[in-house]
Amino acid sequence: RVGQIYNINGNSEKPNLELAELILSMMDKPQSLIEFLGGRPGIDRKYAIDATKIRDELGWKPATSFEEGLRKTIDWYAKNERWWQAIKSQKQFGEYYRDIHSR
Repeated sequence: RVGQIYNINGNSEKPNLELAELILSMMDKPQSLIEFLGGRPGIDRKYAIDATKIRDELGWKPATSFEEGLRKTIDWYAKNERWWQAIKSQKQFGEYYRDIHSR
């Protein structure tokens, strides 16, 4: 409806740790790569939005499961390493990355 705001999600709320474990599993990487940073302020355990309104009012539902979408995302990044490595090598990204990890 005009003027309305609709949240869209994949109906697959997961805590950050579970998501990290799933990503590592899909990449055939060991869980030991997870680094626990402790109780830093501002770190959320999970992110979730309520998509009830879009489901109820518009009948919307995800066309792709969360796991399938995550697999496709991982595959895309694996096939497009040249693209993301170019972004990662930019000065601004390096400064941002260093800043966020020095907190």
